[in-house]
Amino acid sequence: MMYKIYRIYLNRDESKAYIGVTRQSQLRYCLSDHKRKSKLSVEYKKCKRLYEGMIEEGIENYKIELIEKVEIKDKDELNLKLNNYIREKETKDKGYNK
Repeated sequence: MMYKIYRIYLNRDESKAYIGVTRQSQLRYCLSDHKRKSKLSVEYKKCKRLYEGMIEEGIENYKIELIEKVEIKDKDELNLKLNNYIREKETKDKGYNK
């Protein structure tokens, strides 16, 4: 399956970022989905820190970018790749990944 690894970041402080993965055809749909969910509730545990940041900083201040398109059949391989980017970009310590 084809996946996209992406980064959502605060446009005035790129260290405030979230690394995620999607199968959506367009990244703008992925960003819109995150923005919509942040308005509804911060109870989405997986992205809670991102949504709290969007509420605090203003959702209009967030951008999304593609890091990599990957064709992967094994979810463990996908999670390993995703966790490598999270570690490399330090988004657990400085950003919104938990």
